[in-house]
Amino acid sequence: MDLVTIGNSFALLAKVGIIIFLLVYVVFSFAVGKQVKIMTDTLEVGFESQIRAISFIHLVLSIAVLVIAIIIL
Repeated sequence: MDLVTIGNSFALLAKVGIIIFLLVYVVFSFAVGKQVKIMTDTLEVGFESQIRAISFIHLVLSIAVLVIAIIIL
């Protein structure tokens, strides 16, 4: 194997690793959204809608980053 092939293999491995990490992050942000929903159903503090909105924006942005990474990589 020459150095070009090793470099291409490493680049492919890095790209796949980044995509897998971002998939895990999307699952994490979905879990955060579920926890926020349970928390806001349980506790009444007066700004539940803002907390839910931030949680939803977090989920949407994490999905957007995943899609952009798939397109770019």
